[in-house]
Amino acid sequence: VPSSQTVVAGKSLSYYLTVNLLSGPTAPAYLSGTNWPWIILGTNYAVADYSVSPISPTATSTLTVHTSNLMPIGGWSFDATATIGGYRRIVSIPFTVVAAPTLTLNLSPTTVARGAKLTLSGQLTPSLGSVQTIYIYYRYPHQTGTWKLATTLSTNAAGAYSVTATVPLSLTPGLYDLVAFWVNTANGAYATSPIKVVRFT
Repeated sequence: VPSSQTVVAGKSLSYYLTVNLLSGPTAPAYLSGTNWPWIILGTNYAVADYSVSPISPTATSTLTVHTSNLMPIGGWSFDATATIGGYRRIVSIPFTVVAAPTLTLNLSPTTVARGAKLTLSGQLTPSLGSVQTIYIYYRYPHQTGTWKLATTLSTNAAGAYSVTATVPLSLTPGLYDLVAFWVNTANGAYATSPIKVVRFT
């Protein structure tokens, strides 16, 4: 349970595997898998572990699969197995990997006088087809300051955002770092843009 899932590359997913005792005396059930050396051995794709193994049926163990952000997108499957003595039971588990989201941040111009206009724009990919909230953080002085929330922006349904704002006259002149951040509270996916530097004069 569940029978299949979708996961963002770089995230984890969990399954609950129950071994049922149908008849006879109980005996330890050793949990592993077949057709999944790329998981067990831990390549650039994924690693997995059971919360408990062996278990004494009827009992449940949690299988957690940790995917890499390098894992190719698309459909995958693996077989989870329970072995008791010479008996083995196998269940095939499909899952789908989707691309990790990316976020860009563009500044125009990169040197701007206080009281003048600054345009911030960017793109969230892939688009979720709905309005999303983008958080813009700033840091001053450049590279050494503490990150603080500057503002929040909304994307359109295609994932693009853009705003033109007036730089406050009260702002301290100097180099500032800006970064955009987005999080999907439904599944924990997030994206952070590369840090951009702007000079306010």
